[in-house]
Amino acid sequence: MGERRQPLFNLSFNGSVKVASTDERLTSDAGVLLLREADHKLGLTESLAATLSDPRNPGKVRYTLTELLRERLYAMALGYEAQDDLDRLAHDPAMKIAVWDRPGDAVVQERLASQPTHSRLIDILAYQEGNRDALREALADWTHRHLRATGGDHAVRHGTVDVDSFPIEVHGQQEGAAYNGYYQETIYHPIVASFSVAGDYDSTREGFRLGNGIVHAALRMGNVHTSEGAVPFIQEVLRKSRCMAQVLDLRLDAGLAVGKILDYITDEKVRFIGRLRSNAVLDRLAQPHLQRPAGRPPQEGYETVVELGKYQAEDWRHAQRLILVITDRPDPVTGQLNLLPNYFFLVVGWKQKELSAEEALEHYRGRGTFENRLGEFRQTIGQHLSSHDALDNEVTFLLALLSFNLTSLLRIELEEKTGGGWDLRRFQNYVLKAGGRVIHHARQLTLYVAQPVTTFWNQLFTRIRRWRLPAGWTAPRGAARRPWIPPPSHAHLNRHFPFGFRLEPIQARNVSYSNNLRPPVPGAWEFSSIFLSAAPISEFLHLEHTPVSPFDGTDAGGAQTFPRGIQHFGRLRLLRAAPSDDRRRQRQPLDAVEDLCKQVPRHSHFGQLKRHVLRVPRHLRTDLDEFLP
Repeated sequence: MGERRQPLFNLSFNGSVKVASTDERLTSDAGVLLLREADHKLGLTESLAATLSDPRNPGKVRYTLTELLRERLYAMALGYEAQDDLDRLAHDPAMKIAVWDRPGDAVVQERLASQPTHSRLIDILAYQEGNRDALREALADWTHRHLRATGGDHAVRHGTVDVDSFPIEVHGQQEGAAYNGYYQETIYHPIVASFSVAGDYDSTREGFRLGNGIVHAALRMGNVHTSEGAVPFIQEVLRKSRCMAQVLDLRLDAGLAVGKILDYITDEKVRFIGRLRSNAVLDRLAQPHLQRPAGRPPQEGYETVVELGKYQAEDWRHAQRLILVITDRPDPVTGQLNLLPNYFFLVVGWKQKELSAEEALEHYRGRGTFENRLGEFRQTIGQHLSSHDALDNEVTFLLALLSFNLTSLLRIELEEKTGGGWDLRRFQNYVLKAGGRVIHHARQLTLYVAQPVTTFWNQLFTRIRRWRLPAGWTAPRGAARRPWIPPPSHAHLNRHFPFGFRLEPIQARNVSYSNNLRPPVPGAWEFSSIFLSAAPISEFLHLEHTPVSPFDGTDAGGAQTFPRGIQHFGRLRLLRAAPSDDRRRQRQPLDAVEDLCKQVPRHSHFGQLKRHVLRVPRHLRTDLDEFLP
């Protein structure tokens, strides 16, 4: 114990600086605990998991749906958009503390679920009846919970729902993706709806309640028009959003301001504002108002808002209020006005005495912030829709939106507290991506976080403590004790590796265990599978060295230094595997064993591993998802 570690390398630009590795529990994503604290305070993932259908045998479940959802959602919130990233995060100490739903300090002793497990989670959410609808319902539920928890269980006076579509570019043969001529890309074309208080996403404005987020979404084929399926979509949006505000209005993009949608909204007696696409009739109505006033134009140009009265297109059942907006701005390079002014039209569901033309324009421009939110989602949370199956991609898309809602509610809390603007990328880099060290002492875990983030963390925890979930909502539970699930019966089977070798059990009767190490369940292990676990070997064994031949027969090439534990613990030998066999049977590389084979020649005594001998003295848990069926 206490051996000095040799540095990995010395830096040439500064000879006094050396780089060395450590086995201490370090993390670069300490902010995941903030996500878990907000999640727990509002009961988000727990309430979602309670509505999902899980076809797995409860007696063989190692990771609950709640834990799997947390792991995937938190990873997305931290910027890890690909499933393969979960294998690395499975060993992150902060991620373990945040995800595991178990009491005490043992949460850092085991790895989290692997990437294949999350692939099966996606399949459960995609194909089990009712699960995709439950994910959609959770979008509005999470936004609603935060709104009520910060407002004393009261709906806001005025709420606005923005509806828009956007492209998600894909590369591959994804089902449902298609080339879209408008975007000139092969895309999915989802439609989303977002709720905001009074149509303003700025939480720092005095007198405005917190609360905004995505309330509904659907992943559509790539070649559909913006308005395709929008009427039933808006119907669902209104159903979910009416409980959040006493008065509700809609803001629509130009692609959604079409007759069938406007007629439906008018029939529902919902106020709205949207932008109309120009046509010959509208252009003739605008011509008399395009004349520039006499005299030298002001340096900032002109902006004119004109009431045009009622307008009804041929396919409209209801006449609507029409507003002309003329913007005559000078060129930013030359400073000269353009040859003709720019103009566009707004269709408004308010009466003129309720909302003036100038107020209508200001209210419509508030949707620009919503488009910025969509841009933040695409840049930070991401939309890594790489599965061939369209339903799998839709589930991934909905999970990404849920992760966006969770991150956004923390971001807007910090905005109101600090009084400054925090885009999602900045919030991610400055607050969530924080360095930390987990210390285990006296059966307690302590996270030491980097000093630059402590101010922001204190402010956020102060805000979170004030949340009060209304009565009648699903209350958050604490960690629960669950029985340990032994490894499956096939855990001893051969494991194939992509680098050309496989581990093969030789004789079960020759299995020997260390003095202080016993299998937790009698008869559970015919062969030792400890080396098939993705957890570091040092977490379980004190390895000694002895010269053995790692290969059979003439392939050995001489004796090499190899851990004696492999020979004694399960009698596993390393054999060459044919490339065809490797490609046929290997699906997921096993990092621990691969790393072990690479590390063998580095040290001759392994003395530095002594202090990690009995980190898990009561059990030998393995990841059930690391084995082939």
